[in-house]
Amino acid sequence: MKPEDQEKDKNVQIFVNARPKTVEKKKLSYREVVELAFGSFDPNPSVVYTVTYSKGINDAKGSLVDGKDVMVHIGMVFHVTKTDKS
Repeated sequence: MKPEDQEKDKNVQIFVNARPKTVEKKKLSYREVVELAFGSFDPNPSVVYTVTYSKGINDAKGSLVDGKDVMVHIGMVFHVTKTDKS
């Protein structure tokens, strides 16, 4: 999808764990990014998700934690890992 087409229909293509995903929102929460990566969010307290991103607005990069969200940008890259503390 071309960037100018994404502007018209408000869909934004991002990459989650190297897989292209198209989202309709301007903002994604930590849990929404985890669900894009793994299909669901495991509420088990022994499961920890680490979410990092790059290529955000103004080339922003950082980490995303539970309860927070981030503005999405065309081509933004998310890397999500799942760890079981047990």
